This record gives sequence, C-alpha cells and structure tokens, in this order.
Amino acid sequence: CGNAKGVSSLPIKLRMFSQEVLDLLLVDLPGITKVYSCKVEPIGDQPKDIEFQVLAMLKQYIRNENCLIMAVSKATDDLANSESLKLAREVDP
Repeated sequence: CGNAKGVSSLPIKLRMFSQEVLDLLLVDLPGITKVYSCKVEPIGDQPKDIEFQVLAMLKQYIRNENCLIMAVSKATDDLANSESLKLAREVDP
C-alpha cells in the first residue's frame, strides 16, 4: 500500500467466467492484525491504528447479507478463541 504500508480498501478484482458454474465473486481479505500497546508495535511505517483499519475493512465486506463468510483458522489454534470465528459470529450469529 505504498510507502506508509497501511491498508487499502480498494479491491483487486479477478473475474473468472464459465458456463458450467454459478456466478461467484471471491474476495480475499487481509488477516486480522493484532497490536497490543505493551507487547507488539506496528511494523515499519504502519499506522498505530492498523488493527482497527483492518477490522473496519473486513466488516465492510462481511456485513453484506449475500456474503458467505469463510473464516480460516490455523489447525493448531484454539477455535474457541479464533478471532476470525468471533468476527463471523458477530456479523452472522
């Protein structure tokens, strides 16, 4: 995202067409970034509020009622504490 290494909500669009499948738009969103004030600082020139910028962008896309959310978590993570599943449940209980 340029020199500041922030986030951009401008999508990169990839369109695929086939007569054999339904139309589907896939949006690959960034992973959830966690910045804890006393433990981890943003990397390089990233803004201090990068965590909130990413969450706002994610919510902008997944709040669409026609959206199918595929929340991905590492197999070694405790699913009860998965940030992606928490966010998905917040939007679509």
